[in-house]
Amino acid sequence: MSTRALAASGEQIVSTDTYVSSALNATVQAHLPKINDGTGGTVAVDAEIRVESTGPGSIELLTSLGRRVGHVGPRSQAVVIARTGQVQADPDAWNIENRPQTPVAVVAAAGGTYTAAEQGLINAMRTCLIDNGLMKAE
Repeated sequence: MSTRALAASGEQIVSTDTYVSSALNATVQAHLPKINDGTGGTVAVDAEIRVESTGPGSIELLTSLGRRVGHVGPRSQAVVIARTGQVQADPDAWNIENRPQTPVAVVAAAGGTYTAAEQGLINAMRTCLIDNGLMKAE
C-alpha cells in the first residue's frame, strides 16, 4: 500500500498504489494497473484506488490499454474500483465514483482563542475528516 504524487502526464499507477494525487496546474493522464490478469503487478477485482486533485489541474484516468475510465476535476476526488479483468475474459473494467471535496473552515472566536470544549470539538472534527480521507494529516 503506497501513495503516489503525480509529477507529469502519462504516469503509470502501480498495483500497490492506494492513493494518487496531483497538485499540478494542468490536466494530467494517469494509467491504471491491469486487473487480475494472472501475472504479477495486477490489482485484484474490487480493489480501490483513491484519486485526488489538490490543485487547479485535473486527472484523466485511463486503463492500461488507453481507454478512458473517468475524469477527476480540479480540487476534487474520486475512487476507482476494479470490477473485471482479463481472467474473466473481459478487458479491464474500472468504475469511478466521484466524491466532491467538502470545504472546511475553522475560524477562531473573537478573542483568537478557543475554550477547551471548542478545541476538543475541532480536534474530533479534524480526526473524522482525516479518517474518512477528506483531509490530509498535516
